[in-house]
Amino acid sequence: MVARIVTGKSIKGAVNYNEDKIKKGSATLIAAPGYTASPEHLSFRDRLLRLERLAAGNSRTKTNCVHISLNFEPTEKLPEEKMAQIAETYMQGIGLGGQPFLVYRHTDAGHPHIHIVTTNIQSDGQRISLHNIGRERSEPVRKAMEQKFGLIPSEGREKDSTYLKPAELEAVQYGKSETKRAISNIVRTVVREYNFTTLAELNAVLRSFNVVADRGEPDSKMFAAKGLCYFITDAKGNKMGVPIKASSIYSKPTLAHLEEKFIKNAQERWRFKTPLKSAVDKAIVQAKDKEGLVSKLKADDIDVVFRQNAERIYGVTFVDHRSMSVFNGSDLGKNYSAAHLLERLTMDHKGLHKETRKNKILSEKAFGKIDYSQGVAATIGQLYNQGLRLLPGNSDKESFNVGTKDSPEFSYVAALVRPSTKARMYPLRWPMIPG
Repeated sequence: MVARIVTGKSIKGAVNYNEDKIKKGSATLIAAPGYTASPEHLSFRDRLLRLERLAAGNSRTKTNCVHISLNFEPTEKLPEEKMAQIAETYMQGIGLGGQPFLVYRHTDAGHPHIHIVTTNIQSDGQRISLHNIGRERSEPVRKAMEQKFGLIPSEGREKDSTYLKPAELEAVQYGKSETKRAISNIVRTVVREYNFTTLAELNAVLRSFNVVADRGEPDSKMFAAKGLCYFITDAKGNKMGVPIKASSIYSKPTLAHLEEKFIKNAQERWRFKTPLKSAVDKAIVQAKDKEGLVSKLKADDIDVVFRQNAERIYGVTFVDHRSMSVFNGSDLGKNYSAAHLLERLTMDHKGLHKETRKNKILSEKAFGKIDYSQGVAATIGQLYNQGLRLLPGNSDKESFNVGTKDSPEFSYVAALVRPSTKARMYPLRWPMIPG
């Protein structure tokens, strides 16, 4: 079971969100503890006013709404009675069991889940603290409930994106509620779960789910008014269909709200920096080129987004789905900027160019097989027969640079002919130190 808690300032917004689902046939009110009537006998007004009247008892507290979702594994088949029991046990465990609350079962996703709406203002006007409610109260309760109710353990998937699936374009009817629902589900989850510090970083995540946030053209009225809307995109990232205004989504992921998230996320994401750098370092050693790096990191659940124009690659962003964090390459350090990353792709883990490393290994093997008794000319011929060629060295007449025929000349390694009875040729280790 995965528990997600969202606190806010609009009880009406939270109730409306779930009631709209009921109108569309994708939700049912299955329990209403603390209310004077059973769910089927409660009108919308009854459901809303019970909570709003409690919240009105403390005008000083602005955050007075608690909206919780309990998510279960797709394979779990839970009857409504058991879901209601799970909800009541959970609310008791996190200290909100004495409050009236509404329990909605939703059927619009690929996994069973329920939503719970309540207020943290008690009948005497006192506020129930929500500080660290997720880590200190919800987590221990969640783990205990998995044991008590025989639920499939989430195994740390509270930060997993298992339930988040890319929008299926062919299943969306543009301009209708299905479009808004597809975009809203993805945007709300990404904004809530991922650590991003710019709109570009947010879009690096959203694009992997076929959605993009758009401010409009720089000279447009929407841009000047700091407006924001969300589009569904096709497989190539092109915007399609009717956009959804940020203000129309329940969680209000407007630009003003996102800018607050940018500041908060900048402070929280740094603990994920070192593991990401380690993953990139490991992949660079193994990758042969840019595409190989993207593929190897993808296998580790890390997306790499290179930004480029018609002339060059000018930036790179890493989306770490393991830690739900987003970093520009330069934020990780100079060696992780786009320019340095591409340069490092040609280097081995010791900083030696990979072509140079290859030439060093091949030439040393070749020198070990050569019969030096036939003289320098025959020695050079034997090297040619093994796919190597020699170029004049820079230091003196007895030095050469050796490499394969198809490798760039800068990657050749140095070799030295020392006068002797056998006119033996000796390879030099890199850098040019006689072996």
